[in-house]
Amino acid sequence: MSGKITGSLIRHLLLPNPLKQTINLINLMVKDLFLSGTTTWDVNKIQSLIHEDDAEKILMIRPSITGLSDIRRWDLTNSRSNTVNIGYYLQQALDKEDQLNQVIRAACLDKQLWEEATRYNPPTTQQRQTAPRPVSQIIQQGMDFYCTVDASWKSPVDKAGIGWSLYSEEGILRLQGISAIEATTSPLVAEAMAILLAVQQLNCMGYNNVAILGDSLQIFKSLNLTETEEGKKKISINEATPNIVDILALSQLNRFCFHWVPRNFVQYADHLANRARSSMQQYIVTWLQT
Repeated sequence: MSGKITGSLIRHLLLPNPLKQTINLINLMVKDLFLSGTTTWDVNKIQSLIHEDDAEKILMIRPSITGLSDIRRWDLTNSRSNTVNIGYYLQQALDKEDQLNQVIRAACLDKQLWEEATRYNPPTTQQRQTAPRPVSQIIQQGMDFYCTVDASWKSPVDKAGIGWSLYSEEGILRLQGISAIEATTSPLVAEAMAILLAVQQLNCMGYNNVAILGDSLQIFKSLNLTETEEGKKKISINEATPNIVDILALSQLNRFCFHWVPRNFVQYADHLANRARSSMQQYIVTWLQT
């Protein structure tokens, strides 16, 4: 990973809220922020060179472990290019921040009121979801196993939780993984980390022909698009992109495929993830069937 800090850091490392960055170290390269010969952040260097607000955001980002190539992009305009009017639009965006925060607070209040109303007025049988389709109708033929994956996220400063469960083609639970992980910048990154940890473990254990199932539509869309060169042109770069690249690199070593499924398919993995986050669980893999 290389590229200059100014501009490039926002694109390659995908800092949250790039409008507020104060980095102007023109000759510093992204790779210069890693410990020599690694993709691990040099914490002392980052904290000494970069504003503390930005340093904190950088250290929460998980760089690619397999080597993500540089991508030159400018996402603040539809044309992907800078214009003389961009400063005006950026200032407009900053001016609207207070208004946006008010909208978010109002939405949270509406959600709370809706949950309370639902608690006292549970849905009728007719309103409840119908039974999900069998997994066999979702995954492609030739898969020997399927693995459901989910994450539990609370805030950017709290540890997240991940859970995954591996089943045979017949639906028999074979093994599961559960762990609390360091805080992530967003739920999207937590979901990507859950998939990455599952893929890493299954790869180490020599599993092949595994369908990975999860309910994060954005991540699974990215995973399937990024598998082709044409798809890579359509994909939008986000904070989970380094993890997605790592997932695909590891999945090429075995025959893994990725499918989005409704949330009711990953209820058990969701239970594991919530339990891991709330109990600060260290990573444990449990064999359940032989």
